[in-house]
Amino acid sequence: MGFVPDSASQVKRQLFRCDVRLALERLNCCSSSSDVIHLDRRVVRVLRMLDGHMAPLKLKALAYACGISQRHLGRLFIAHTGISFHQYLWATRMRRSAELLKQTRLLVKQVAAEAGYIDPSNFGHDFRRFFNCSPEDYRQRSDCECLA
Repeated sequence: MGFVPDSASQVKRQLFRCDVRLALERLNCCSSSSDVIHLDRRVVRVLRMLDGHMAPLKLKALAYACGISQRHLGRLFIAHTGISFHQYLWATRMRRSAELLKQTRLLVKQVAAEAGYIDPSNFGHDFRRFFNCSPEDYRQRSDCECLA
């Protein structure tokens, strides 16, 4: 059965997830080197860092590594991906977490640590917001709303 929102906050969450899904699909379409040329090299560098590294990352540190200001990198990121750095980071962490939950027997707190979360309760809260179910339920069921 499809998702039927019963409040304004649920509608906002659903729209946000759709925006994130579209942006991630657009980025996945840019997998060939000729497509990546259209993206700013600094944004490509940040995307590669985010995809390969789930430890707690800050926009400020990534901007410093790219030699530009935090604000400018944030604007470039939105211009090239359609979503903010923080939305992309969150979606990437959630997709990686979902993979770990389905493919491994790691404890939820270990999955949280692998995804870059220091506090497992924050991870659980964010996971519920993203998938509309707890990490434990996601592992056991296949009918949770999913962007992965």
